[in-house]
Amino acid sequence: MILIVVYSLNQEKSPILYHNQCYLESVSCELSLEGTDVVVDVTPFPVRIEEMIAINIKHANQYVLKQVWVEGTNMFMGKLPVHISNSDTINDRVKHSGEFFIGACSEPNMRWKLVFDLTDIESGQSQTMSVFFQTKRS
Repeated sequence: MILIVVYSLNQEKSPILYHNQCYLESVSCELSLEGTDVVVDVTPFPVRIEEMIAINIKHANQYVLKQVWVEGTNMFMGKLPVHISNSDTINDRVKHSGEFFIGACSEPNMRWKLVFDLTDIESGQSQTMSVFFQTKRS
């Protein structure tokens, strides 16, 4: 009986606890930030090792993208840089385009986390967002 109550209470809190994280199950992943959506697109999907991976991060123009990197979650690989090459603002939305590269590893199935910080221009408050994905060595 107690387990059912705890499970039920946890289910109600899940959207609040995980609003700044998503798991990439297709080309696109949507997160929530202060009532606005943040969309991350990654191509190709599924993400492949030893290839350049294109990324787009789209968010409301009240935020500034501060830093972006990729890190391994099941094996320490350091922080892999994400190079943002272009940023455009259209209709109160900002789109950042860039790319990153994941090299081969001894682990055949790797889990990764794309991490980026968005800072609210007015309040100066920063939010860290995370997008989880996997790679498989063929």
